[in-house]
This record gives sequence, C-alpha cells and structure tokens, in this order.
Amino acid sequence: MGWGIIPPHYNFYMSQIYLLKTPEITLKGKNRRFFENILIKNIKKKFGNNLISIANWGGEFFVEIKENENNFSKIFGISKILKL
Repeated sequence: MGWGIIPPHYNFYMSQIYLLKTPEITLKGKNRRFFENILIKNIKKKFGNNLISIANWGGEFFVEIKENENNFSKIFGISKILKL
C-alpha cells in the first residue's frame, strides 16, 4: 500500500477540536433548543471560514476549527473550553 492516492476526506490544513461546556444552556427547559441554536449561530459568526464542523451532544458542543484559533472566551454562554 502506497501513499499515491489521497483519501477524499483528507484535510490539507491542520484542524483542532474543542469541547465546549455550556451549563446555563443545559439547565434550560422546553426552549433549550432555541438557546443551543443561538450559540451555534454565534460560533459560526465568530469563526466564519475557519469553522469546519459543530456537533451538539446534549448541551456540550464539539467544535472543529482550522489551525489553533481559540477565541471561544468572547462567546456568551460558554463556561469551559477543553482542547481535545
């Protein structure tokens, strides 16, 4: 097996994955999804083209961004940022 063929899912840039903890949103009731969507929109607006993917897992968000651009502290609703 050689390295002649590059898999279609291969990224040509370095990416970093972060786990974002959002306890205030987790405590919300029936309108929790509304606040999660606002947070996703704010993350997309903040990182723009540097954002690769966002996954919501029960109030915790996995965010993959290009390179090492950690500016999550200025987004309202995020209490902890873990670099994976």
